[in-house]
Amino acid sequence: MENLQHERHGGDVYRQDGRPAKFLDFSTTVGAQAPPREWRARALKGLEGLQSYPQPYSSGLASRVEARLGLPKGSVLVCDGVSEALGWIAFSLAGRAVALEKPCFGGYEAALARAGCRVRAVEGRPPLRPPLELLRAALGACQSLWIANPSSPAGLRLEAGDLGRLLEAGRARGRLLVVDETLEAQCLRPPESLLKRATRAPGCLVLRSLSKGMGLPGLRLGFVAGHPGQVRALRAFQDPWSVNSLAQALGPWLLDASSRRSAAARGDLARSRRDLVERLSALSIPGLKCGPSDTGFFLLEAPMRAASLAARLRGLGILARPCEGFGAWGGRRLRLNPRTPGENQALARALGSILGRERPSKGGAR
Repeated sequence: MENLQHERHGGDVYRQDGRPAKFLDFSTTVGAQAPPREWRARALKGLEGLQSYPQPYSSGLASRVEARLGLPKGSVLVCDGVSEALGWIAFSLAGRAVALEKPCFGGYEAALARAGCRVRAVEGRPPLRPPLELLRAALGACQSLWIANPSSPAGLRLEAGDLGRLLEAGRARGRLLVVDETLEAQCLRPPESLLKRATRAPGCLVLRSLSKGMGLPGLRLGFVAGHPGQVRALRAFQDPWSVNSLAQALGPWLLDASSRRSAAARGDLARSRRDLVERLSALSIPGLKCGPSDTGFFLLEAPMRAASLAARLRGLGILARPCEGFGAWGGRRLRLNPRTPGENQALARALGSILGRERPSKGGAR
């Protein structure tokens, strides 16, 4: 399961000895925008806290998150990346039947397997999301339903009405809806969130990242929110010092910086995505097609096996995420996350060269 989770992620820019290698990385779901300019100064100041143990359970930062987002006291647990919180939730459901929307992040299935949960896959017509009726039926038949909003690898989101209907259907049956909003910063327009509704009554847990959307995924900082009673029960699975002092120190700044930055960042993201799509479309290669998405990242259908294409790109110093690990439908699809215009141009030229049909890309190199 651990290998499966890693293969479905991307972003492995390291050599065997752990040293970073130089790649153009289009493979992750982290936005290409650099972190805010002041992040280095903030990180240097936060290093002083490494001389002491972290605050147990990150309770100070959890209180700051609650106050900043207008959530009830006791409704937030801070985690060492969202993956840690997925483990807590899985163990709280140990041995139960859990419905899992697919295709999805490989970490869900890995966490559920470790907890001995029985997983029921809910699939529509991949890579699209399953219809709402299928999701509601699965939530009724299982103790819990896990979904992501937006989804990965396709980058599709659920609208507020559908989310609300799922939430109420689950609450009426005493079920748990788990909504992973880790990639919300990658949405081209602000997504609808269940964050506040989740804290008003049991039946829903929402996961968020504090670091990934700010271009600092290596900081590994996130939180899970829900009704205080439900969160209190979840805390039994949390280790007291899992979130390091540096991450806790940067947390309040990340909260404030993300709210100030969001509108401008989404505009930059939309331009980056449009630039990459235009350059790839200008190649006019039969069978090369950019898929729809509500995020900066999207799926690229290719006229050859995605794993082979990704391997050849890697040989040219470019990382792309082959999707065959998500299911047979992904055998000819790559997930791509746009970068700067010049880097997007480098990817387009590499694809044109590999596929043997290189044409001038729109706009030329910049």
